[in-house]
Amino acid sequence: MTLFYGRGFFIFLKTLSKKLSSLEKVVVVLLLFVVVLEFINGSLRFYYRNAEKIPVKGGVIVEGMVGEPKLINPVLASTELDKTLSSLIFSGLVRYDENKDIVPALAERCETSPDRRTYTCYLKRNLVWHDGQAFNAEDVNYTIAVIQNPDYYGSLKSVWDGVKVEKIDDYTISFNLPKPYPLFLSSLTMGILPHHLWVNIPVKDFDKSTLNINAIGTGPYKIGNTVKSKDGKITSFVMNANDKFVAGSPNIESIEVKLYSNKKELLEGFAGREISSFGLYSTDDAKVAKKTGGYNNYYVDLPQYVALFFNSKHSVTLSDRAVREALAYSTNKEEINENVTFGAGVVIDSAILPGYLGYNSEVKKYKYDQKNASTILSQAGWSDQDKDGVKDKEGKKLSFDLVILDDPQFVRIAEALQKSWSKIGVGLNVKKFDEATLEQVINKREYDMLIIGENLGADPDLYSYWHSSQASVPGLNLAMYENGEADKLLEEARQTSDSNLRIKDYKRFQELIADDLPAIFLYQPSYVYKVSSKVKGIDLSGISNTWSRFYNVSNWYMKYRRK
Repeated sequence: MTLFYGRGFFIFLKTLSKKLSSLEKVVVVLLLFVVVLEFINGSLRFYYRNAEKIPVKGGVIVEGMVGEPKLINPVLASTELDKTLSSLIFSGLVRYDENKDIVPALAERCETSPDRRTYTCYLKRNLVWHDGQAFNAEDVNYTIAVIQNPDYYGSLKSVWDGVKVEKIDDYTISFNLPKPYPLFLSSLTMGILPHHLWVNIPVKDFDKSTLNINAIGTGPYKIGNTVKSKDGKITSFVMNANDKFVAGSPNIESIEVKLYSNKKELLEGFAGREISSFGLYSTDDAKVAKKTGGYNNYYVDLPQYVALFFNSKHSVTLSDRAVREALAYSTNKEEINENVTFGAGVVIDSAILPGYLGYNSEVKKYKYDQKNASTILSQAGWSDQDKDGVKDKEGKKLSFDLVILDDPQFVRIAEALQKSWSKIGVGLNVKKFDEATLEQVINKREYDMLIIGENLGADPDLYSYWHSSQASVPGLNLAMYENGEADKLLEEARQTSDSNLRIKDYKRFQELIADDLPAIFLYQPSYVYKVSSKVKGIDLSGISNTWSRFYNVSNWYMKYRRK
């Protein structure tokens, strides 16, 4: 072995060179060159594989979204676009982390009283709004006062009903609840409004303010340049990194939001490489979940479902449980899931999804059975007396109006139901609406049936969705469901901190829902966020809705150096 060390190695080469021809010498030199080059390349590959990447500032994401911003405002936003933009521009006192645990944001910490009715939050100091003004407890106090104002009719009203807010000093604020509510901290994730900008605007005129477009918050990004079409419609705008963001200035320099009129145009824009990222459900198009060169797909099963709600207050016929049961047996969920989500969704039978607190896998299931459905209707006295294909009883037709959003996902569901239910003599008139009109119809509860998606949040509290007191706006009891035992279970579940008791209550509640049949639960959709592979640091494990996909955007990066 000593032959290859020191002087002996050169003697060996000299001796070898005398025995080799010129051609052989060239070959040996080339081989040695290749060996040395491979050694260098291997060393570099090892370095790049193992050297730590240190994110540095720079890079631009072009995010494709559908719609036009109207209310970039955390207390007014109702569309996915407005909610997404609000999440980037505003911050809450607390936030969810990647484990779906609540951690501090604008607040340094929040403490809970022994009786679990008073929450005191101590705010971080030296925080500023995007316009440079100081953030303090008056901003928090004002935001909640807006929600509790009689002129406010947004979705947050019920959450803050009866809560007393006290500003103790500029950096301390407390919330006193009428009853214990262990999930109250999740309410503090909502964005806070700047008091100094909104204070002179009457709450009834909030939706008319230009601040809903030129929004000022404390979030990771702030609005920069806006581009409009000739008719004044916003087509794109740039959001720049907020150097004063509470979680640290984002690495990615800016996010350009490119707006499209509909999902079809968004996908065309993606095909034309106009954007570097977008998020859609697999239900939107078969291409969404497919792998694309240069992009990564992030799949998320969110705590939300799509269901058909019966409104027996609007249709007397639907108050007959036999009718609802027959419709449930005549609904082919597996076929709907395959056709609507392209097989990416999960068929469900409950108001609580698999994997979430209190899920009851043993609830009664109504498996597709057309023969059984027809028998149930016949036994209830329904028959097609005039031979028009629709059954009737005592002069009343077995026909209903179904309200849906004018969206391919819901249209496909409606078409499947029309086809399936017609086989048992049920007529279905489908009414399609745009988002704004549908919201009005829902608020007035003007429908026999409604197909819509609902988001339960990271830790489901079913009170707003199913308690009888939530049957009218701003409540979300879309089936107008009333059951005294169910009400008591939901009240107890939201007031206790005992997880075992909550699980017990929720399991019994699901049994009641399965028996009463106020709705048919269809499927849990799959959300896909498609992003350029140049963007690193993305983690969507902490999100519970589509508009919070940027919850850890300050950790994303496109440029880096190696340590």
